Amino acid sequence: MIELKKAVKIAKEYFENVNETNSVQVNLKNVMLEEVFIKKYQDTPDCWYLTFGFNEDIKDDSEVTKSPLKILQGLATPKRKYRTIVIDPNGNFRAMKIREVEYA
Repeated sequence: MIELKKAVKIAKEYFENVNETNSVQVNLKNVMLEEVFIKKYQDTPDCWYLTFGFNEDIKDDSEVTKSPLKILQGLATPKRKYRTIVIDPNGNFRAMKIREVEYA
């Protein structure tokens, strides 16, 4: 099984490459490793599940992004998004999933 540090490097490179090849160019900010755990993926045991959190740049000059009230209400700030990358024990990419977060 590959070490965590190598799995993180593989997952982050994949995540960044997928974003670069996206037809709509999105500028990602504050990309951080948020969660790590090991779990079976389909028929493959001991896969790394690595969740990265990020913010997307707002490229909107509308009144929503300029309004101090909207900024205080959190409407003009980008929400944090999450993607989970699955890497198998041999270091191969297996999946990328949107990680939904439930707030209490």
